[in-house]
Amino acid sequence: MPVKTSGQVLQDRASSIIEGLTKVSKGLDSRFGEVIVFGGNKDRDNIVQRTFSASNTKEAEKFINDTISRATLNHPHIARLLDYSVLNQKGLCSKSISISQFYQLPPGDLQDQITKNR
Repeated sequence: MPVKTSGQVLQDRASSIIEGLTKVSKGLDSRFGEVIVFGGNKDRDNIVQRTFSASNTKEAEKFINDTISRATLNHPHIARLLDYSVLNQKGLCSKSISISQFYQLPPGDLQDQITKNR
């Protein structure tokens, strides 16, 4: 995916990736940090939502462009980024930009395998 220019990056963008799925859990994951896990559809893998908030536009633009670049990676040992969303939130005297990344939940990680094989 090409890197977007400043005006395009900060526009609200919704993701339909979690439509039809239910929220399974919310917590701390060793691979992603604080996440929300969506699942419930037997035809699809569970999806992890990781959210980043920024109060300044330069930081948000960098994170969004990094996310767009990250979406192009396709390797069996790297968690697959499925989609992302952007939400601009304006308060009385502040502005916040919330960026959510949606990953295919891997079945396990190296730490799980090490623990299991002991």
